Amino acid sequence: MRFAAWSIDVTYEAVFATPAFDLASRNVSALRALYEAISPRFPISMQNLQASGGTSVADLRVRATLFNGHGVLEISAERLSAVFTQLRSRSDTEIAKDCVRLAQAALRTALPDTRNREENINCVAYLELVNDSQSANDYLDNLMSKQKIIRPGSFNASDVHYGLSAEIRDSAAGWKTSLRVDAARFDPRILIINCHTTYPAEGTLRSFEDQAGHVEKILETATRELGLEMAKTS
Repeated sequence: MRFAAWSIDVTYEAVFATPAFDLASRNVSALRALYEAISPRFPISMQNLQASGGTSVADLRVRATLFNGHGVLEISAERLSAVFTQLRSRSDTEIAKDCVRLAQAALRTALPDTRNREENINCVAYLELVNDSQSANDYLDNLMSKQKIIRPGSFNASDVHYGLSAEIRDSAAGWKTSLRVDAARFDPRILIINCHTTYPAEGTLRSFEDQAGHVEKILETATRELGLEMAKTS
């Protein structure tokens, strides 16, 4: 089955081994570090910079919003996170990766004693199937035809929406991936692949470069194993 890549949403987070208590006294410094790291490459208006305090350590955070709300970088007492929505090209993906690298540099400047317990990358890919005669749910239905044990008639129902899920891990390298494939409810042509991968600090894939490349390979392998291939563009 051929598909056209519609868009992808990506979330990166580095979960700290211990809370960054110093953020309570350095939140303005952390915001400045984030601004100085990002703004030379990607301009940020002052209204898109936030430093938040509160009555608990969990409320502490600094945030920069980019690309008309499609990118958010945040440092809290518990984690560094980056969220990007509606990435539609290789160029978009490279920009998102650059932003993560710059946010990591800002964290090292503002909170140099911070260490990670684990890092997580979650990707939600929306693939538009190029077949007018078959919906995404039909495709999953056919793919699972030999394994189906839940059928509409058994429940006096009109239809069933099927999905695929798997947990993939490498015990030696330390990483694990939760993979989920579903048909979208908002458009019958859209197949959704949700891939969440965890990299513990003691694992072998420790750099963001290695992790990002690994997730790309997982998504490429998943689409190939599902019998999907990118449609050629003229």
